[in-house]
Amino acid sequence: MTTEEALALLLVGQAFSEEIFPYQENLKTAISKIINSLPKSVKKIVNDIGTKIVYQHGAFVDSKDYKRFIPEIEKASKN
Repeated sequence: MTTEEALALLLVGQAFSEEIFPYQENLKTAISKIINSLPKSVKKIVNDIGTKIVYQHGAFVDSKDYKRFIPEIEKASKN
């Protein structure tokens, strides 16, 4: 994984850090695992840059009221 790819993942994690994304915790865990598996030199660059860049986005639809439907949709899509 390149530094740019790792940074892209980190920024996506920042973009979805609000309680608007049904897989927010899974995304955070996956990004953390990926970044922690990087070589120290790349991990340092990503962490340093990640603290200086802030991803700001416009309004999202608050999906917390619909969160309970996600497992049903996943189950239906597997059939």
